[in-house]
Amino acid sequence: MINIPEELESVCGEAREAGLIGLDTEFVWERTYYPQLGVVQISIGEDRCYLVDTLALDDYRALAGVLESSDVVKILHDSPQDLTILKRLTGASPRNIFDTRIAAGFVGLRASLSLQDLTRFLLNLSLEKTETRTDWLKRPLSDKQVDYAINDVRYLPAMREKLLDRAAKNGRLAWMQQELGELDDATAYDPRDPEEQYTRVKGVGRLSDRDLGTLQSVTAWRERQAEKRDLPRRHVVSDEVLVAVAKIRPKTIGKLRQIRAVQPTVVDRYGHDLLKAVADGADRKLKPLPKPSQSTPHDDVRVEFGLAFVRGRAIDEGVDPALIGSRSDVRDAVLNGSAEQPARLMSGWRREFVGDDLQRVLRGECALRIGGKHGLPKVEGLNA
Repeated sequence: MINIPEELESVCGEAREAGLIGLDTEFVWERTYYPQLGVVQISIGEDRCYLVDTLALDDYRALAGVLESSDVVKILHDSPQDLTILKRLTGASPRNIFDTRIAAGFVGLRASLSLQDLTRFLLNLSLEKTETRTDWLKRPLSDKQVDYAINDVRYLPAMREKLLDRAAKNGRLAWMQQELGELDDATAYDPRDPEEQYTRVKGVGRLSDRDLGTLQSVTAWRERQAEKRDLPRRHVVSDEVLVAVAKIRPKTIGKLRQIRAVQPTVVDRYGHDLLKAVADGADRKLKPLPKPSQSTPHDDVRVEFGLAFVRGRAIDEGVDPALIGSRSDVRDAVLNGSAEQPARLMSGWRREFVGDDLQRVLRGECALRIGGKHGLPKVEGLNA
């Protein structure tokens, strides 16, 4: 276990020399607003693996330097949550990320594979998943915890090499690198703006546009209260309470108590704060949230047609269809292909792979048929 800054500096020096570092985090996140980080795992190769004791260390400048260095590849599996935690720990914006989960989607595998399944497929090794609900804040760590934590990063450098080799052989390397480059967006790992959290409240779609200002205010209040008290949001008040309060907009404690969704304990503890938040949101005029598109039967047929083309090509070419986009993304490309705001399928590698040809199919410049050895939808006549 690394528990002094000098040891961490030494390991990070090794990472700089090697030009890469495998990373993972282990944390507890049940009764707090932020995850409680217990361990950071680091690997530079199968025989150079380390555990950073985040309960003992308070100086992470060396790790911050590695995270923000473009010269060091950071290898993780399903990276966004770990990178968010590491940015909060170090203050550094991660760069040059290689996510093995995403990369797998470009080499004929699903981009939703677990680390265990991907390790088994690429390296023919089985990793035990025995410590998923363990207490990473307890010291000392057991031998099983140590082995489990180290194995989560031990093989990441070797897996990256396998994935790069496969991508180079099937001509997908440039697309893979383009997609991984999106992980360099530093804002993706910043705390969410409390004023924007209302769009994530369950039940927001049941509110009228005039209630959105109140919902924004009470949700932002809950967000700040949860962070201040270091509690999960639901332990302050539930989404159900926020929606009910935003809809009724009570002005007195008595009116607040009459709302069925609001428990007496919530009124006793937060009643006056909620009323203040309601008042603060009374005059807010927010832009209406996007409504679900009202489709016609003709639109639905065109979208299904586009989905058949996109998924058929993806499967035939060994790219996970989930990487290309959702049904909503395909719908956007099919029905709004000429809009000023480009559809997701009409930019970057997705446009090269399916976007332009999809538009040709929709314009009738080529035909879609069932063919090939797999009997998948394919296009013909692209050069006509």
